[in-house]
Amino acid sequence: MSLDRRTIAAAALDLLDEVGLEGVTTRRLAERLGVRGPSLYWHFKTKDLLFDHMADAMFADAIAVDDAVLKTRAWDEWLAAGARVIRRAALSRRDGARLLAVYGIQQSGDGLRVRHFIQRAYNAVRNAPVPSVAAIRGACYGCGLEFTLHCHYRLAAETCDTNFYMTEVQDSLVLPAFGSMRDLPRLLGLRRAVDFLLWGERWTAREASKRGLVDASFADESFEANVNAFVARLARGDRPDRSAPTSAPRRARAWGWRSGRSASAPARTAPPTTCAAPRHGCAAAARGRGWSCW
Repeated sequence: MSLDRRTIAAAALDLLDEVGLEGVTTRRLAERLGVRGPSLYWHFKTKDLLFDHMADAMFADAIAVDDAVLKTRAWDEWLAAGARVIRRAALSRRDGARLLAVYGIQQSGDGLRVRHFIQRAYNAVRNAPVPSVAAIRGACYGCGLEFTLHCHYRLAAETCDTNFYMTEVQDSLVLPAFGSMRDLPRLLGLRRAVDFLLWGERWTAREASKRGLVDASFADESFEANVNAFVARLARGDRPDRSAPTSAPRRARAWGWRSGRSASAPARTAPPTTCAAPRHGCAAAARGRGWSCW
């Protein structure tokens, strides 16, 4: 049999459906393909690299379904369609969500196409004509954290499992792909951004608020109420005063607000976007005029 990376990744995805993520081994995959193990190592030096390409293939198949639609829709319709693509990819295979959450995007072939798609989705949020709010409860890692950086505001719940961590360099020895190297120095300052990106620091919600990664953190029991109140003020045209010092975690009572619309905050014609960032990532779906999340 003539082997290439696409053929091997496709066979590995079929094996994934049968045995789950933990059951995908080079021995089983080689038996499925009718080759010996060393033949696989010629194409994939590590198992992680194989899993990366499997994740690429899942995304590429999901994107192909809506490819023409994604090229023509307005930003809000396109973003909703894009979120459905991500959901479709995650559900397309056994343990698909786990695979997509952990493994990265390669820099060739399908990987470049997938990366372009994700970057376009993130840019749609950044450039949306309404302010967006990332409501974060649970672990916020890697490209999921990068998604929140494209939102205008970030609010975090103070729970034991809400923490922030850039996985790319520390875990995979790759550079972040979706804008964190641009956005984090602006938010945190260069030295703190380097520490966060390179050395695997994990920050709690309160630490993230104190250091400027998120705009505010709230106790978990009052989190949803505070998020709703924050969004309501944005909808009225008020804007948080980000000039306040960040030596302590910012809470609702510590926020200063600028009432009305300033010259730097153009009038909005629709309610704010609320994007929840669940564990390892974020996917948003349109509901009515506003937005909510899965």
